[in-house]
Amino acid sequence: MIESAAILLAVVAAGSVPPDPASPSPISLSVETKATSVVLQVVGESAVPVDAAYSLEVTNASGGNRAIQRGRVSLRRNERVVLLTSRLGGAAQAGWRALLTVTPVVGKAYEIRREAD
Repeated sequence: MIESAAILLAVVAAGSVPPDPASPSPISLSVETKATSVVLQVVGESAVPVDAAYSLEVTNASGGNRAIQRGRVSLRRNERVVLLTSRLGGAAQAGWRALLTVTPVVGKAYEIRREAD
């Protein structure tokens, strides 16, 4: 009982509600392949308020180039927001890997990995 009260107090203090494990991840990575580029977007949307830190690391297939973008967000309920957009063109679109790491204030951290087809 004391542990449950402590978790509830932490949630109220943080202004965030723990995500429902059955619901989709509140921050996701979308990939759109176009004729001359690949567009990666980090998108936030949740049925409950969520506070989190996120990091998107994009590397080329050989590992020679790497870009990392980080941020923090306070998602409002049922509001979709694009947190960042990364566009890869030229040779970079042929071989890339992306790693999105999300660390919510409340709940478990998770990763989403994507790579060129």
